[in-house]
Amino acid sequence: MGFADLIAVGDRVVRELLGGSVIYRSGVGVEVTVKGVFDLVYVKVDAGQPGLSSSGPSVFLALEDLSSSPMEDPAATVTVDGVTYTAHEVMPDGLGGVRLLLHQV
Repeated sequence: MGFADLIAVGDRVVRELLGGSVIYRSGVGVEVTVKGVFDLVYVKVDAGQPGLSSSGPSVFLALEDLSSSPMEDPAATVTVDGVTYTAHEVMPDGLGGVRLLLHQV
């Protein structure tokens, strides 16, 4: 088992233990309910700008669970606890996961 496989297993366990239900709706309306780790106050630090950071809602999801790729589907939405969001930044981890920085609709 390689490093990427180990990360995928770890991500799956974290989503199962710490995650909750997330509704991912593609831009064409295909809806799936998946496990995701939602953070209402995720802090993004800009490593290129010392002292610059921002915070806001985000969710970590597995790309294989989604009905479309968030990198190619800017009209997709995410609903968590009855609140619907769009992604203003998509951050794939290169190992099958993606963090979406969200903006409430």
